[in-house]
Order: sequence, then structure tokens, then C-alpha cells
Amino acid sequence: MVEFHAFLVCSLDGFLVGTPGLPTLPGARPIEGYEAFAASIDLVVAGRRTCEEAEAMRTWPYSRPVIALSSRPDRRNGPGRLKGPLEIMSGAPADIAAALTAKGFTQAHVQGAETVGRFLAAGQLATVTVSRAPVILGGGAPLFHTSAGRAELLHLETVDYASGVVQSVYQVDASAGTSAPPTAPAH
Repeated sequence: MVEFHAFLVCSLDGFLVGTPGLPTLPGARPIEGYEAFAASIDLVVAGRRTCEEAEAMRTWPYSRPVIALSSRPDRRNGPGRLKGPLEIMSGAPADIAAALTAKGFTQAHVQGAETVGRFLAAGQLATVTVSRAPVILGGGAPLFHTSAGRAELLHLETVDYASGVVQSVYQVDASAGTSAPPTAPAH
């Protein structure tokens, strides 16, 4: 069964930092630990808004296959269409997991606050990596969307980097809905 992992970068006041496909610090400095994480996944699962942001960038930021989640699977046509090199899927996180497992995927990076929240609430998220950047934004998208609800996390490790980034990796507690202990991706 495919395992889903989140890698999030937030400010000290809890707002998301970075761009789709490449979490960065202000000034476009890459976040330590992300390259190892990205090397351990074989697929990106992102919400529609995250994919729209990626399409607006000069170059496509992903080096792995991308699944764009949309409640409207016809997003390839008409206004607001997605046109990047991606596949569009819709459905509950468990249905997405079954479809991706059938395609042979094993490790997926979930992106987008709402999408991460949905997968967490559905018990489909195996690990959450949170990198706290040394910046205060004063507003923006919150680290977790309200759809996440309550989840118990088990601390696996914390690393502090010379840049001031403090990165913590958590396993989503099995009682929150995961069916097997996850394999933590490399950091």
C-alpha cells in the first residue's frame, strides 16, 4: 500500500512558507533535508490550488509524477483548467491510495494545506515533517487546514540546522487511522 508523507515549512508564527515543489526560505534558499526527503518518494499528490501555483512558475517544479486532486475531474477543459504534466484524480484519500497502489507507487509526498488535512483526517498520512523557518510572516495560510481535525503524532526526530531551521519528523499515531507502521522517508 502506498504511504503518504507530508513535508511542510512554516514560519515561527505557524504560516506556510515556500513554493510548490521546492520548499524554500525567504530569499529562495532551499530548506535543508528536503532533497533527501524528495529522493525517497516516487510521486507527488497535490491539491488543485497547489498545482495551479506550480503551473504559474517559469519551470515545472516537480521531478516526480504529479497527481492533482480536484473535486472536478474535468479540470483539463474550460476556465481554470490544469494543463501541466500531471494526472487529475478525485475521490476519498483511501480511494486515491488504492488507485496509486494499483499503479505500483509506494511513497508519496502530499502537498497543499487542505490536501494534507484531508489525508491526515482520513488516517492516510504516515509521517509529517515540519520545518520551522526563522521568520515571522504575520499572516498567510496556516500550517494545517481545519479539515485535519485532531491527530496524535509520535515524535521521531528533531534536527536543528545552522540556517536556524528546526526540523521535526513525526509519525502519525496508528490509533489515528493508519493501518501499519510507516516507513519514514530519508531526511
